[in-house]
Amino acid sequence: MIKDFLQFIKKTILAVKLSQKGLYLPLSKLQTFHYAKIPAKLFSSSPTEIDSFFQNNDDSELMHIIQEFLTLAPLKNYPLYFLPCREKIYQNEVEISLDSLNTNQSFYQNLVMEICRKDFNENHEIYKFWQKNQDLHKDMRLYGAVLEEISKAKNNIYEIDWLNTSKEKLKLNFKQKAILTNVLSKEAQKNLAQYFADLFFSEKILIEAWQGVLCSEANQVAFLPLCGIMKMELSDINFAIEYLQKNKKVKTLHQSKIVYALALLTSYCPDINLPQEWDSFLKMHHIQKGKSEQNLLLGLKQQGMVFISQPQIKFQTAQSLSYLLDSQRHKKDNRYKKSSAIYIMLLILAYLILQHF
Repeated sequence: MIKDFLQFIKKTILAVKLSQKGLYLPLSKLQTFHYAKIPAKLFSSSPTEIDSFFQNNDDSELMHIIQEFLTLAPLKNYPLYFLPCREKIYQNEVEISLDSLNTNQSFYQNLVMEICRKDFNENHEIYKFWQKNQDLHKDMRLYGAVLEEISKAKNNIYEIDWLNTSKEKLKLNFKQKAILTNVLSKEAQKNLAQYFADLFFSEKILIEAWQGVLCSEANQVAFLPLCGIMKMELSDINFAIEYLQKNKKVKTLHQSKIVYALALLTSYCPDINLPQEWDSFLKMHHIQKGKSEQNLLLGLKQQGMVFISQPQIKFQTAQSLSYLLDSQRHKKDNRYKKSSAIYIMLLILAYLILQHF
């Protein structure tokens, strides 16, 4: 009881704090903060202070939670909001340290569980996604492995110094000077759109969210601060294409994260028409539903491949099998009659005659 009361008090204080920074509207839509709405409303302010709040907030765990639930906005048809970028210059050797242990860790964990249960109960994967992304930010080796996975041959800005990397710190060696920013030249925007498409369509990796992109003086780009990554299936890629072409409605957690990432990418690439830029990817990967099997067989046939189609099975009518209901039918069969005593006696007689002569 005392633990629940303390959780309620902390939740109310958090609601008031966020409302003071202009976040009352999204909070009011969550059932989790139902009993905290009144005090939060009393201290609410205009949304103009939101950017300042996120720019200056050092509670990394709170920011991770906010970012995680921002990616779910398309699922609930909420307005989209993107965390601002803190511009910073990177060059030579850079060390990224593990976030210090948050004293409110237990509170935040219980809060996320409550939000998942009350406001997103139909999406059971949300808590698992949050846990996975939390683990990513609690071990710099895991974080570095993700950066290396999404970089591969595409990243010409930095490389990871694994010898000097540990759980608490990640060591990066920058090959060239780069700035972390959300304002990119048109050439850099094109490179970012191409980089994102290579990861999404070719590697089947989605960058869920990020706060700034590294950009070099040569307009090369790379990701550094990111929320997490998600592995894609063919159905996810097909949804993304249908969303870009037909604005398909979001129905699942994966689809919500895809739409959020695409919207975030659009905000970073305002001068790029993504469907037009990705024309080759869209044509290559999209499979029309319902006609895929027929189109595949037709394509194989046109290429000279010989295949034998399976014969159709013709099922007998129930009426034609009605004779099976007659339990005495075997006695009418000539094969049954041939097993009678008369046939046996005749066979013995024939045997004796042959033996005599």
